[in-house]
Order: sequence, then C-alpha cells, then structure tokens
Amino acid sequence: MYPPPPNRVEHVPDPRARFEAHPTTLYLPHGPHTFPQYTSPPYPIGPVYANRGPPLPSSSAQPGPQVIQGHPYSQNWTTDPQGSLVPTTTPEVMHKDPREALIDTSTSYPTGYVRREVVLGAQSQKSFHTKWAWRSNGNTMHEGRRAETHCCLGVIRCSSCGRLTRPKTQTAARNTQIQAPCSLCGQTSPQTWDKCDAKTFHFTMERNGVIYVVWEHFGDHDHGRPPGSALSKAEQAAVDVQVVRHQNATAHQLRTGDSGPGSVPLSDISETLANPRKAHYELGQSQARLGIQPSPMKGGLSILHTLGNLGDKFKTPFVVGSSFSGPTYFSLRTPFMEKILGDAIDSWIVDTETGHTSAAIHRCITDGDVKFFRQGNLLTSCVWTRVMPCWFPVLYSWLDKLDTEHHIPHFRHLFDTIVKRAGLKFEPKYLMNVMDFSASQRSAHAEAYADTLMGLIPAFRDLSEEARAAQRASYLVEASQAQQGCVTHFQHSTTRVRSNNALVPVDLEGTFETLLAILLSEITTPSRFDNAVRQLHMNFPKIHGWLEWWLKPTVASMIFPAKRVMDPSVAAEVPSTSNAVEHQHQLLHHAVGIDHNCIKGIENLYLHVQEMEAQYNAIANGHYNPNKTPSPRKASSKRWEVNDGRAPDTIHDLERLAQPGSHAAVTTQPSTPLNDRCLQSYPWLYPNSCFFDNNLELWYRAFQQWPNHVREAFFKALDSNSILACIFYHFARHLKWELDITQSHVDGLREFKLCQMVLKSRIFEKWKLHEPGSFGCTVTWLHHAIRDRTDDQIQQYFGFQHTLITKCSEGHTSSIAAAVPQHLFKFNIRDLAMTKAICGPEITTTDYLSHFIPRRLVGLSHGTTVLHSLPVDQCSHVGCSCHAPIISIKTSWPQILHIKNFVDESVHIEHAFTIPDGQGGSVAYQLVGRVVFRADHFVSEVMVGDKMYYYNDMDSGKLREKTPASIVAMPSVLIVYHRITGQVRISCMVSSLLLIWCPNSRQHVPPNPSQMTLRTLMMI
Repeated sequence: MYPPPPNRVEHVPDPRARFEAHPTTLYLPHGPHTFPQYTSPPYPIGPVYANRGPPLPSSSAQPGPQVIQGHPYSQNWTTDPQGSLVPTTTPEVMHKDPREALIDTSTSYPTGYVRREVVLGAQSQKSFHTKWAWRSNGNTMHEGRRAETHCCLGVIRCSSCGRLTRPKTQTAARNTQIQAPCSLCGQTSPQTWDKCDAKTFHFTMERNGVIYVVWEHFGDHDHGRPPGSALSKAEQAAVDVQVVRHQNATAHQLRTGDSGPGSVPLSDISETLANPRKAHYELGQSQARLGIQPSPMKGGLSILHTLGNLGDKFKTPFVVGSSFSGPTYFSLRTPFMEKILGDAIDSWIVDTETGHTSAAIHRCITDGDVKFFRQGNLLTSCVWTRVMPCWFPVLYSWLDKLDTEHHIPHFRHLFDTIVKRAGLKFEPKYLMNVMDFSASQRSAHAEAYADTLMGLIPAFRDLSEEARAAQRASYLVEASQAQQGCVTHFQHSTTRVRSNNALVPVDLEGTFETLLAILLSEITTPSRFDNAVRQLHMNFPKIHGWLEWWLKPTVASMIFPAKRVMDPSVAAEVPSTSNAVEHQHQLLHHAVGIDHNCIKGIENLYLHVQEMEAQYNAIANGHYNPNKTPSPRKASSKRWEVNDGRAPDTIHDLERLAQPGSHAAVTTQPSTPLNDRCLQSYPWLYPNSCFFDNNLELWYRAFQQWPNHVREAFFKALDSNSILACIFYHFARHLKWELDITQSHVDGLREFKLCQMVLKSRIFEKWKLHEPGSFGCTVTWLHHAIRDRTDDQIQQYFGFQHTLITKCSEGHTSSIAAAVPQHLFKFNIRDLAMTKAICGPEITTTDYLSHFIPRRLVGLSHGTTVLHSLPVDQCSHVGCSCHAPIISIKTSWPQILHIKNFVDESVHIEHAFTIPDGQGGSVAYQLVGRVVFRADHFVSEVMVGDKMYYYNDMDSGKLREKTPASIVAMPSVLIVYHRITGQVRISCMVSSLLLIWCPNSRQHVPPNPSQMTLRTLMMI
C-alpha cells in the first residue's frame, strides 16, 4: 500500500455552524452532535492543513486522510444514546484495487465543507489538487475577502452505456462533447451532463502575523468521478519509484512492468497511465524531477571513428577542443572566428583608452540552443563586429549535458583567447559575459573566471594551499560582478505571467506593472525595492514561486539595479539582453535546419560559419553594403466590396459602409451616446508619463476627425520606421478597437500601454531628452517626434510651411522654401499689438490668424524675420542675371495646429474659427483641446463630440465630463486645433503686407480701418 501524500490535518468546525452556550455542542447542517473537548495538538504530517467536520477524539486511531472526509468511511463513527460521538471500530480499509491505496479521498475527491491552509510560500502545485473537473469563474467577494472561485463541472455520462467523460473547461468544447456520439457504444443521441453545484474559493488571509493561502470547498458531488485527471502527488511519487528502480526503461516497459521485486505497472498506479502518450509524458516529468537524463543514442565504436576523422572534412581547423572522459564536449572555432574575436578585443582596448565605452556593444554574449542538436546542446558566444555590423559567433560548443562541468571548457577557451590577445593591456572586465539565468552557465563562468585570473598571478602555485583557496574564493565572488543578465528574458516572463488573469487579475494589471517597473528602475533604492517585493507578495500570492526565483541573490544581482554588484560604469558598456545570440541561432536554423545528430550538426555549423565569413569578406572588399534594418512589410489587402463574402473589418471600410459614396470630410465621432471605450485614454505609466499622455490624447482626437483621403495620403507618405508611424498606426488600431466590440477592454489597455512604452523608450533612451524618472516637457518631445525620419511633406501636417514666390523682370518665377515647417505656433507680440490696433483691445483667434505676418523663427524681430522683408536675390534660372523680388508667399496650413504657451487673456480662444481668403474660400479649424500644468502634473481638457471632457491620466486614464469643479483656471501650455475644411496652401500678396509693415523701421504701421484688408488670401 503506497503511503498517502504528506498532510497536516487540523480539524476546524464548519464556519457555517451555530454555537450554543456549551462550547462543545456543534450544530452541523445534518443535526447536532455533542463531543468531548480535546486539547491535544493536531497530528503533524506536513505544511498543508485539511480541515473537515467535527474533531476526531484523540483516543481513536491516528487520523489519516481517509477518515477526515466522512465519505466513504462515515460508518466508522456514530453517536451513543446520550448523543456523544464515539468510534464504532478502528478504521480499517481493504483495497481490492491497488490504485485505491494511492487515492486519498480527502484530497483527491473532497466533498462537503473542506478547508486547507498553507503558509504563503510553502504551497506547491499539488497543495490544492483534486481530481474533480473545475473551471475558474474569476474573482468574487467571499466572507469579506477577494477570492477566486472555481465551480465543479460534474461529469458527462452516456445515457446508453454509462461511460463517463471528463468535461472540458471551455463552453464550446464542452457542448461539442455532449453532442458527440459515445465513443464506446456509438450512441448518437446527446450525452447527459451531470452538473454539480460544488464550489471552491481561493484567497489569502493573515493570522498572528503569518500570511496563509486558503482553499475552501463547499458542496457535495452527487455524480461519478470524472476520468482522466492529472496525477496526484502520491501517484507522481509512485511513478518516481518505478523510474528510479529502472532508469533506462522506456515508457512502454514501465507500463508493462517486470517480474522483479517492487515492479508496479504504470496502469496500476493510475488508469490514465495506460495511455501511451500520457505515460511517455509522465516519464519525462519524472526524469526531470529526479534529474535523470534520457538515454543517449547508441553509436558504439563507429561514432568514435567518425569523430576521429572529423577534422579531415574541413578546409580549416574547426575542432579546437574535445573530451570523452569526464565532461563530454566539442569546442568549435575556425581561424576566422578567432580573428573576429581578436578584432573585437582590440576595439575594447581602444574604446577603454579613449573613453568611448558607453555604446553597449562590448564584451561577449553567451547563450544556449536546445533545438539544433538532437542529442546534446549547442552553446554559442558572440561579439560585436563593426564591419557587418552584427553580433558574430566566435565560439561554438557541443555539450553532452547542461551541468557546470560541461560548460567550463567553453569559457576557458574563450577567456584564454581574450587574455592572449589583450596581453599587457588585459583587464578583468574583458571577461564579462551577458548570459541568461542558467545556474550552470553562471557557475561555469565563475570557475573559468577564477582559473584565468589565478593563472595570471606569478608563482601562484608556490602559495600555500590555504592562500590559494582564499584567493580562488575571492575570485569566485568577484566573478558575479562580471555577469550581466538578460532583461528581455525577464520582460517576456512577466508578460506570460501578466497574461494569465488567474495569477494577475485584470483590474490589478496596472499595479503589477508599476511594481515591476520599480524593481527594474535604475533609481530604485534597496528599501523601496524590498517594499515593492512585499507589495507583490501581498497582492499576487499565486506568483510567489515565480517571484522568489527571480529574487535569488545570484539572479537578482544580474537583473535588478538595486541588487546589482557590478560597477554601473562597466554595466553601461555591455548590452542588457542576450537576444543577439538567439537571433544568431534563428539564422543558423534558417540556414541548415534543426534536430541534427552530433556529426551532421558539427558539419552544418562549419558550413554556416563559412557562409558568414563570405558575407564579411564581401562587405570588407566593397562588393556590397550591409543591409539596414528592413522596414516592416505591409500586409497586402484587397479593397472590400459588399458582395465579396468578407465582413468590413478596417476603419476605411467601416466608415465607407456608414456613408457610401461620400468623399467629404468624414467624422468618426459616434452619434450615439458615448460608451466607456470612447472615453478611455492612456492610464498613467510609472514613473512619469503625463507629459506625453496628454499630447497623445489630443492627437488621437484630431486623428478621429481626419477624412479618409487625408489618412490615406498621410500613411502613404509616412516612413514606416518613424515614431510617427508607431503613433498613428496605433491610433488606427485604437479607433478600430472602439468600433470592434469583439475585442476586450484588456486588449485596448494593452494597445495603449504598447504605444506608451515605445514613445517612452524614444524620449528617455534614444533621444535622451530627460533623465529617466524625471519630469518632462509636454512640447519638447513633439519637435523630435515630428522630425523623426520625416520630410517636409509629412511635417506640413503639423506646422506652417511658408514658400517664397519670386519673379524677375524677364518673367521667370521660382519657389523657395522659407524655412522648416513651424510645428509649434506662438503668438507674436508685435502681431498681437497690430491686430488689436485693427480689431480692438479684445480679439479672437480668428482676428489674430487672419492678420498674422508670415515669419521664420530666426532674426531680430523678437527672434523672427518677416519673410516679405528678406533681401532680393538673383534669379535662379540659368543664364538670367536679373533680380527676382518676392511677389507672394504661399502658406501651407497644417492638419493639426499647435499653439504654444498662450497666456494673453485679452485673446478669446474660440472652439472654431475660419480664415477667409476674400474670394469665397476659407480654411476652418475646430478645437481639439488644451493642455495645462498644475500641481506638478499635466492635465487636459478635450472636446469629444459637442462636450468638453477633463482628462487626468492618473484617474485610470478615464475622460470625465467637465463639471464646474473640474474647470482648470490655468494658462494653456498647448492648444490643439484640427483643420476641418479648406485647401492646404494659401498665398498672400507681398503688396498687401507692405501696407501695414514698414521694413525700414521694422514697426507695424496701423492702417486706416477702412483699408482693413491686411492680406489678400487666395486659394490654390
């Protein structure tokens, strides 16, 4: 009989019971029982607490899991005539089926009220395991606490033959099960679903300063046991016994068993193990738990002979080290790979001497590949080469196993070359490696690091044994300062955890992201780091094991700045990710495939290196230039038509469907009442995002108003690698999310977060506009974003562009761009005074923009130059020596108009304004919103439809309808309009400008109000 899984049984009265005055009378739902009060401690068996029913008398047999449940052994207890609970006989169970010995009813098939408590951090995957079929129903409030609810799915039963089937958790798949014919008898009528009302609640609680993870079970299971469940802890232990007993056995052999003592066929442990695929899977799991490596392929002497002649197949030396006794490995490097490594070392030395060490392209990156070889593993180290430019492999190793001893030769070969090449200029920091978080890789790197530095000490062997041991221990500790972890591995891991809402509830995703950002921040102090860890443990108890793995000292020191032992100046010299090696592995797979045997794989590695050497030489000899980063390939799309059998699923198609045949300015603002999606914007992002969140919100609201043809022209002219492409393609996805109800709210929040992270990276890491974590300016980054990989054609969407039209006496005309587009328009003091002289002391936006003078942002007129006063140049036509004065100025009016730092209270900011041209045409703008700054925080007022909304990203990114309490009485930092009608270009005649501008005195001359046509605007 196999022992039950470890348990600690503590009997706690049902919390639903009612107590009378006598403390030992317990009223259970099925009637009262009086039992003697006992004070003996619960029977200690392990860290799990399984609580069920009335306490067992201490005079009875030792309580086992089979008696605490009450089923099927409730006949072992009864009441005497006085109502006291007494044992009938000593519980003794005879198991006819050997599998029953492994089934602990209290844990595998609980029924009724059951409560289990585990100290936070002590739980395992099997702590709350049962064999019933459960489905998570999300979080709910249970006895005043937030708890995750699981509901029993019962069992599916054939109404003809009675065969049971385990229900699937997904509704659609379960319905398919029910409707499918019985696989045993072929009954075609729908099967019967025996439903169940049993539930479990999972939550955490604190008692006496200790945090517990609690599991409570309510309800009885009045249905059959669903087959095909996962193995219990006891069943896994039984499988482990068989695997240890016969380590080289296959899954088929273990399913069959043998005649030796202790043999138990796997099907006798659990019926599910009669399934060959299930048995094969559990064999692999058992081997992983026990640390047993699968049996290697047999090759005999033929493999040794082939390996001995392997070097003869290569044109150049390739196998530089190997061993078949002790660690089994091959170290592989061509002379060209050694040259690349030598060139990289030379560049490290030069950069160290000149101080150019902040490019994050120094040192080696090392990572493993488990796919390339069928048996064994590939380990690769890369360095940066400026010729190609890329991370180039400089050493390969085939390792039979992944322990420390097999990794050490790889690092020794690498370090020996570095020391030899650097010579007298060698520094220990040159041995630094960027790696993943493999314990064997870190340990092997430390061992090789210590061996290398000890070999550089003269007469080291003459030291005493104690001195050598002390020095080696010191070097092993020092090696941790030469190990950098991969941040990308951590970020990918957090993404997987966050996407599981059973681990991170949707409404706490923001908290989860904020706390992780604190862990990764360069400015986080150790005390703040520890506080963030405590918050993660309290708010997300189910990630305890995951978090503890990352917090192991050897791992945390490689990834978290607050725990880093590496010199920050040295850390700036190396990359923070090992993705470069993973990319090399992908190229290797693409070139020669995967799953090679040892000999074939080594041969293919050599071929791949030869191909890369040919690339390098072709570039170095000038035959071609290395490719730039390719632009993302745009997916081909076919225009949607009503009868083509496809649903309209693009923004363009949805709008065209809403207004067929219309090519006018299309407004995508919903005409129906606004829902939550329409009012959802960017939530605040740690440590500071308000200075770009508000601009993104205003830009998006402007983009909503753009007609289709404007969007199409904009995207066609946009460089797909620019930051504007990232932002505005995000706006397109944002708009689609608002219209597509099949996408969840979480999808939208993730889309917002992606855009924020991309823009944040540009601002802080690429453009370096501000120190990480510091406050930013809401207008500074706009300049960089608009000018990032864009030309005048795109920049004209965001700022005024003035073009000078000149004409000489011979009739030659030319056009010259006056300056780069003015992205942030600022009211000029002299133009304000002139406009007030014309229109009165109180003016509007329309008044000012109807009378402003075209300028460029350089010169003596308040830092500007009026364009019509520029000196006359010679005609640009070939052979013409005449002077060509400026006759008109064309102005390109932007699609989005930004007005900066507006503080003049005498100017009324209109919600809409129109600039006439005097010939029946006009350019019209509508207010999008404004950004203000108060209390060290940027907020904004946004027009959505015909209402004004208040946006504060720290309020969950929600737009709130503006109330008197939310009115911000502050000057505007930025005002944003969008153009709704009119052509892009308007020209004004210089003769009109000269009516009110005296170029000699550079003063405005207020004209007669009867001559109030300041400029003659003509539509082009």
